[in-house]
Amino acid sequence: MLDVPDRPASRGWYLVSFGLIGIALAIGLTGWTQMREVVVNMQRQLMAGSREIALAGGRATIYYEHSSTFENKDYATPPEMTFSCTLKNLNGKPHVMTAPTVTNTYTSGPYAGRSIYEIDVMAPGNYTLTCDGAEPYVVAIGGGLGAWFVVAIVGASMPGLAGILVLVILTLKRRRWFARQARDA
Repeated sequence: MLDVPDRPASRGWYLVSFGLIGIALAIGLTGWTQMREVVVNMQRQLMAGSREIALAGGRATIYYEHSSTFENKDYATPPEMTFSCTLKNLNGKPHVMTAPTVTNTYTSGPYAGRSIYEIDVMAPGNYTLTCDGAEPYVVAIGGGLGAWFVVAIVGASMPGLAGILVLVILTLKRRRWFARQARDA
């Protein structure tokens, strides 16, 4: 039988480990960048009163922005300000808006807000959003913010944890091998 020389774990595994950690960082940065892009490109309206908004089909979220920029003017309102809104199609038929199952908050550049309503839009088109309140405040309408958050956190954690695990195992194996070599010498 051939003797296989006792040797430490290959250094190539360090490349695998650091590669996985690099992939995790890339996924995390992509998720955060896309989330920021979603925030910047949300449709914004200055409220109180009624405004016509365009909604695409699918799920949308309405956010109250206590810090915002709208038409080159900065707005800052109390973060916990309360108000209520209704949504109707252009024929005046009410559209269901529900409280979010999970309240999403964000801070990105001049924008900081929290989710206040979720909408399932069956027919894309124009709708009338009416919100009460005295002082002017900004609402933002968009979607996909939570999805990019999940990509940034969960998507990055899987390869990141795998890379760290490979690095720990590799380091322990190499230390044991070198300790054995020193003891046997």
